[in-house]
Amino acid sequence: MLKAAIKTTLFSAVLSASAFAADTSFLVFGDMPYNKEQFQQMQALSVELKARDTAHKLPFGIFYGDTKAGGERCTRERLTENRDLILGMINAPVFFTPGDNDWTDCDRGGDDELHILDNVLRPLYFSGDMLPENRFEEAAAWQVNRQPRFPENVRWRYHDIQFGALHILATGNGREEISVGDVAEKLDRVDARDAANLEWLADIFIAGGDAKALVLAIHTDPTKTDDSLPSCNADIRQNCHPYRDFLAALKGHAQNYGKPVLLVHGDTNPYCVQEGYLGAQNLTRLNASGDYHPGMTEVRFAAQAGAFRFHHLGEGDSFKETCPLKGE
Repeated sequence: MLKAAIKTTLFSAVLSASAFAADTSFLVFGDMPYNKEQFQQMQALSVELKARDTAHKLPFGIFYGDTKAGGERCTRERLTENRDLILGMINAPVFFTPGDNDWTDCDRGGDDELHILDNVLRPLYFSGDMLPENRFEEAAAWQVNRQPRFPENVRWRYHDIQFGALHILATGNGREEISVGDVAEKLDRVDARDAANLEWLADIFIAGGDAKALVLAIHTDPTKTDDSLPSCNADIRQNCHPYRDFLAALKGHAQNYGKPVLLVHGDTNPYCVQEGYLGAQNLTRLNASGDYHPGMTEVRFAAQAGAFRFHHLGEGDSFKETCPLKGE
């Protein structure tokens, strides 16, 4: 569990202090707070993160979704309280991508998921005065762009690294467990979001063509789906593999890119790293901390080595340098 004191451990090849001084660091976290205890733990860690700003300031954070427990009602009060905590964790911009607990699972408590997305979640995080590029003057120089009609799909450039986030989440990417409202309408919206995500993925790689590395953030763990399922298409819209087209596109873009690519996601445990993801030698997957084992990760891109390094902040899930294979 998180504690006020920050414990930082290097989970990769050790670099010298002089090498780290030139590296680019940023914070990734998500899948919390799921209860009052985790809320208080995050508050305590926020104090420690802000206190160390003068010595080691993190320029921004990425929150990879799930701001609450999936079974909890999706009230504006709860979503607002947790948003204020999340966006205030550090004295710097925090880029947010939604998780299933934030809207697609809201029908578990009787709420219409599209109503929550359109009328609660997007206004809370993506209205003009809440966008990180509008809240922080330094972010204005980061070439922040958002996809029309999908403001949560964002890309930005920091130093020599291209960053991007895409709205890809669990519960079958919104295709499963639809218990409130018109199912066909909701699947139409998923189809539109899937198409937009493929376009945005290509856009991120194009924008990062001259960068030294590229980082993508999504919510879902794309490895947890049964690979024997058919691909989702116009005729098969449920009980299908909701991420196959995205993963195929990611593999192709990464291989063509040739430079280091990092995919960050939450949603599940274990907390681990998988190099050569999808068979692309330059693609690394970070299954980051969270999901009832809260923690935060400082990601560093070591420019000299051309590689990503991972440091755990706080106390939470145990880090594994190699992700287990399916079925292990």
